[in-house]
Amino acid sequence: MRCYVAGVANGRRVMALKAQDIIRRSQWGAAAPDHRSLIDLAGPSTVHWNGGGTKWANINTDAHLAWGMRRMRAVQGFHMNGKGWSDFAYSFAVDPWGDHVYEGRGLDVRPASQGTTEGNETSHSIYVMTGLGDGPVTTKCVGLINDLADYIAVEGTADPMVVGHRDWKSTTCPGDFLYGMLDQLNELDVNSNEPVAEAIHLQAPVAIFALEGGYAMVDVNGRVEGRGDADVYGDLRDVYGDLRWETLNAPIVDGEGTSAGHGYYLVGADGGVFAYGDAVYHGGLGDVVLNSPIVALEVEEGGYFLVAADGGVFAFGDLPFVGSFVGSVDE
Repeated sequence: MRCYVAGVANGRRVMALKAQDIIRRSQWGAAAPDHRSLIDLAGPSTVHWNGGGTKWANINTDAHLAWGMRRMRAVQGFHMNGKGWSDFAYSFAVDPWGDHVYEGRGLDVRPASQGTTEGNETSHSIYVMTGLGDGPVTTKCVGLINDLADYIAVEGTADPMVVGHRDWKSTTCPGDFLYGMLDQLNELDVNSNEPVAEAIHLQAPVAIFALEGGYAMVDVNGRVEGRGDADVYGDLRDVYGDLRWETLNAPIVDGEGTSAGHGYYLVGADGGVFAYGDAVYHGGLGDVVLNSPIVALEVEEGGYFLVAADGGVFAFGDLPFVGSFVGSVDE
């Protein structure tokens, strides 16, 4: 299991989040639980996502709180009436904008979300209100997840770490973006109180690829950084400046180097392709309305393939198209 350290300063836990900041069950209109089990949850907190998309990016700023409360009631209803569980499954919830924390089962109450007995008897769970196709949550949201993990460690009996649901069982939860961001939290200076956006340069890595003399990594914003003697031939900052993914048509989801190691390709969720160095541009899908977002890029001699979340395959250059996997993929 991989664990990631949450915020620490001067040897003590940092408490940016206070009890009064949390929206309590009575405030969001929770139904009474059928029963609850108090237990010392001494392990790391576990981050989850919704799975299916919540379309949160379409919500106006002044409606964030009302939307979050409705989602809490809807998820609790599904868990109790649809799943037959005793309550909302998670310990706490965070909205994708990083505006609010919601009380679920609360501190040191056994959750029903980790998928294993060990997980449910050792770990609090943090539900993030986002899912497949929604795009990355805000940096402010990631900071709030970190603050909530601190709060749980200080006010509860938890270990000061965070893990992903996939660390307990085989699952895509909490999605690659959130899971990658948990890794980024581990790289924060443990003696720093800087916000997440200031403490890291690459916001959320999506791919690493070999180049001559070393390798490079690209993040969701299209920023590329090299290590060793690898040359960086440019990135999306050349066109858009010091950008965030929210200013792009779509976040970057993958990247791959050329066979010679003197260039690389980046691809966005909308199918837009960017070629650098000796990489040859063969076209993209940036102006095509897709049924599902692009999730992967595969470079071969003479061209490249783009792969969509629904199993769609798109061939470019000299590569032949011989069929897709649409209908064979469970999104």
